Amino acid sequence: MKNFYSPFNAKMHSTKAIKKIISVLSIFLFLFLSSNQVFAVLKTSAGTGNWGTAATWSPVGVPAAGDDVVIAAGHTVTINVSTTTLLSLIIDGTLVYNSTGNRTVTVNGNVTVNGTFTVADATATNNHSLLIQGDLDVSGVLSLDANVLNLDFCRVNFNGNNALQNVT
Repeated sequence: MKNFYSPFNAKMHSTKAIKKIISVLSIFLFLFLSSNQVFAVLKTSAGTGNWGTAATWSPVGVPAAGDDVVIAAGHTVTINVSTTTLLSLIIDGTLVYNSTGNRTVTVNGNVTVNGTFTVADATATNNHSLLIQGDLDVSGVLSLDANVLNLDFCRVNFNGNNALQNVT
């Protein structure tokens, strides 16, 4: 018997093909949406400047949620805005809080201080926050003014003789 065309057979085959395509697209969509690091970018300071200034960073643009951030050696970055939730933060240069306004740095991963991280306010009127879900590893200098800093993290590791300074 020869194969013959039937509208019912054609409809059944196209329905199966559509279901397969939808299944494959659903899997790709799930993987795309469930990955936190799909859009993560490594942002490195391009020079001294304010955190909220796009030209301070390479590639150009203020660090966004989920980015890994590096303050390069020889650069000073001033936190003049609260950050989005970063994936990680490495300080090889200097990171300082702006002396005006309340600022928050939020990191879901680890913060590594190889350079200098200064949290101080001469007027003691600001309330800065450092929220870390990972570890705070300090082999450089962490200078704190306890009157203006709220720390929220799980573990702190100090490595070196001058790791913690000016805690008041």
